[in-house]
Amino acid sequence: MKARIILATIILLMCSSVGAGAQKRRYLRIKESPLVWFDFDCTTEAAYPRARLDRKVKPYLRKIPYEIGKWGNRAFRYDLNGDGVKEVFVVLDCGGTGNCDWEIFSISPRRLLGIVNGENIWIHKRMSGWSKLTVGSHLNVSESLLRTYRFERGRYRRFGKDYIASAYRKNSPQNLFTVEPTCDPHWIPQEVRK
Repeated sequence: MKARIILATIILLMCSSVGAGAQKRRYLRIKESPLVWFDFDCTTEAAYPRARLDRKVKPYLRKIPYEIGKWGNRAFRYDLNGDGVKEVFVVLDCGGTGNCDWEIFSISPRRLLGIVNGENIWIHKRMSGWSKLTVGSHLNVSESLLRTYRFERGRYRRFGKDYIASAYRKNSPQNLFTVEPTCDPHWIPQEVRK
């Protein structure tokens, strides 16, 4: 009798954890420690290396048919691979909801590392090689689309499934929203200083 109760308890616990695990699996990758959070307000013209990147950025800007919300002269810098040289997030154009197209460049050697779209960008702690990115796109007043990117085969590429965080469902990964905005490009997270 006692063995049946223990067995039933174990089966019950396993069944309940399978459902919870499946629900959380979609944003498990987002739970990795974010170090930095930034958005358009953190970009500056001084951070944009005009002489180094204008030839790479201008062709993309010519494809944008409108002038409102077009930038290509502002950037945010952060060392994504730990080599001591900061990569450059160039804001290209922004829509009315705050979502922007961003090109990510390496300066030395000069090359495009990827293009992401969103309002908020979280840079995660480097686990192996390059930091992962989580990009949040504003969908409406209560929802954001969270998309993760990782560096593979020389570029930042989408990784995993998209995740919709909703204020109504209260399913936003809280660790993303506890990171303070890091608008100072010279700021180094406490974890990295150690």
